[in-house]
Amino acid sequence: MDISSEQIRSILISLFVLLISVALHEFGHAVVADKLGDDTPRRQGRVTLNPLAHADPIGTFLLPLLSGLGGAMGGFSGGFGWGKPVQWNPARIRRGLEHFASRHAMNIEGLGESLVDQLVTKGLVHNYADIYSLTTEQVAALERMGKKSAANLIAEIDKSRRADLWRVLHGPAWPWLC
Repeated sequence: MDISSEQIRSILISLFVLLISVALHEFGHAVVADKLGDDTPRRQGRVTLNPLAHADPIGTFLLPLLSGLGGAMGGFSGGFGWGKPVQWNPARIRRGLEHFASRHAMNIEGLGESLVDQLVTKGLVHNYADIYSLTTEQVAALERMGKKSAANLIAEIDKSRRADLWRVLHGPAWPWLC
């Protein structure tokens, strides 16, 4: 069976679109993990829009190419493929939040390892900003937290809103700043 130049062009355009889509998708995962305090994607060179950093040889090139060729020869053609998944470490995200709350950064007394773990596990905190949207009721509902302890934590969080500039800059532990 002959494959026309129009079919080859269509296959190449489909591969290009898949490559760009995979790169944007995986870049999104990498940026979110990086902003949450996990440097695993950054160390692996995945916080980039370079499509080759996210392309899987089989899932991004070979399988879509074979599928396109099969479709061009009269068979079924489907747009199926994948990229290299972005690896991330949830413990690093928790450590980032713990550092943010520590006395060396925003100095939020009472927001330690076990409380950060509960807040992340229950989905109440995903990033630094979420700490500032916590309510006394949400905190009081956590294990080993009463109304008084919750009120004290919320007061500490409110106090940290007036932190010195060096604390605000040091809190997120941005690699390009520290």
